Amino acid sequence: ISRRLGRLSGKSQSVLTTAAVIGREFDVDLAIEAGAGDEDEMLDAVDEGVKASVLQSSGERGGDRYQFTHRLLAEVLRTAANPRRLKKIHERVARAMEELTPDAITEIATHFDRAGEQAGALRYALVAAEQARKVYAHNEATEWLRIAERNATTPAELADVRVRLATIAEAVGRYQEAEELCHLAIDWFAGQGDRRQELAIRLMRERVRNLLGQPARQTLEACLVLDREMRELGAQADADRVQLLRMLSMTYERLGDHLRGKEAAREGAELAERVGDPYLKATALNRVGATLLADDPMQAADYHRRALEIYATMGDVRGQAETHNNLGIVYTLRGDWEQAQGELRAAMQLARTAGAPDLTGVLGLNLGVVYLKSGDYDRARELFGEALALFAAVRSSARQLFALYNLAHLDRERGQLEAAAELYEITASLAQRVGHSDVEIGAMAGAGLASLAKGQLDAARVAWQASEERVKQRADWFQGRELVAALGVRVLAADGNASKALDHFEQARTLAEANDFYSAAWLALECAEALLMHDPAQIRATLDRYRERVKAAGYTELDRRYGEMLVRTEGQVVRSQ
Repeated sequence: ISRRLGRLSGKSQSVLTTAAVIGREFDVDLAIEAGAGDEDEMLDAVDEGVKASVLQSSGERGGDRYQFTHRLLAEVLRTAANPRRLKKIHERVARAMEELTPDAITEIATHFDRAGEQAGALRYALVAAEQARKVYAHNEATEWLRIAERNATTPAELADVRVRLATIAEAVGRYQEAEELCHLAIDWFAGQGDRRQELAIRLMRERVRNLLGQPARQTLEACLVLDREMRELGAQADADRVQLLRMLSMTYERLGDHLRGKEAAREGAELAERVGDPYLKATALNRVGATLLADDPMQAADYHRRALEIYATMGDVRGQAETHNNLGIVYTLRGDWEQAQGELRAAMQLARTAGAPDLTGVLGLNLGVVYLKSGDYDRARELFGEALALFAAVRSSARQLFALYNLAHLDRERGQLEAAAELYEITASLAQRVGHSDVEIGAMAGAGLASLAKGQLDAARVAWQASEERVKQRADWFQGRELVAALGVRVLAADGNASKALDHFEQARTLAEANDFYSAAWLALECAEALLMHDPAQIRATLDRYRERVKAAGYTELDRRYGEMLVRTEGQVVRSQ
């Protein structure tokens, strides 16, 4: 390298140093514009470089582009230059690129940064970060924002960069980082009296705190305070309030208050319509659909499809993934496994494109539920385990909760009672801490069923009394209520309260059938043995009525168990006659 460069005159080395700062490949006109020399000096240097085997034509644009024959040649020229002079060259290159190649955003940002020209580096780094964010290149966007951060010269610029960094950190599941960045930005905007921006960032902070496992009651209190303050601010906070109402809806549902959850979701949809922002409208429609899943899955699907159409028009990949996930849940509740798997797999592919590990975990969890209900326990365990690992990596206690809950169900269904009981206890404790009422109740009842299967009637009775106390004031159906009902029926039957057990069964079965056929079919099977000796004809009639739907829905394992139970009930019916 030294021998080759030594063949060049001092003037040519100086000219080609500017070319080397541009990169291994450079455009002659750009080098001239950047102050490498006038046209004759540039052409003389190029001729010398080609003769010395330092340069070669890149074969483009009639010989106007050249490249160094080895990357180390350009590197040596750059490192040999005086550092102060090198910074000036970087600035001249950046200015020349602004004139000749204004779309080379990342290169311009890099040259301004290396030149120490902070205003230009900040401006172009922010544009580069936004371009990367739009194509879900989150790591690249973060790198550009770090460049912007170190080039910010005012507290206002620094606060703006931190908000952008927090937004990306939230999107990729770096929740603790997002929370810390929100703290720093809130202090600035509050000090400046910028109420709208302060409230928007406080809302983001509550979102990430919620995902980190903040108790739901605490989240609710913070959101209600934000709601009051946003209302006081008026129309300028309406867009942020749409997002707040979505979070309020989700928090109410976590606490088991589904009516208020629906009300908040519908208010958010109405407000989004007035604001007129397509993204907010799609997000609000998705939330309304989610609140209708238990009551009216088909109406829920209509809302999700409307949201999906908007997201697709916008090219919002993450929004499309979330909506396909919701449609997958609809089809899961209907027992349409083929459609459910199709929606969830489409969602998984989109989530990976969007670089969203947290959402990928949610989708794996929901796909695992499909396999669990269709009897493929090995695949279900694999997906639940992968989801749990993803949620642990991003430290999302709220989502780890669901992975643990489903793993507990899986172990109980497979007869691994000790493991199931332990997981249910862990789940109930975590659900209580984060404030997820439905999961806490279901986990308590699940632990009771595991105790009952192990012959521990006293422990099962205590679990039923505790879970029944939590549901007796609720008329709505929720996932996990079937566990409470099954536990109650079996405890009552074991205690000799046959009539009460049968009444309890019929009430729960009727409520379940109106909302979730799988839960109704599972409940009937789970209670059949305990009730068989008391009213074999009634139990046989219920099982007969469900069997064909179970088979048609593809509940493979449930269908097998139905077949075994029906053989046993046949003998009981004959003896009773």
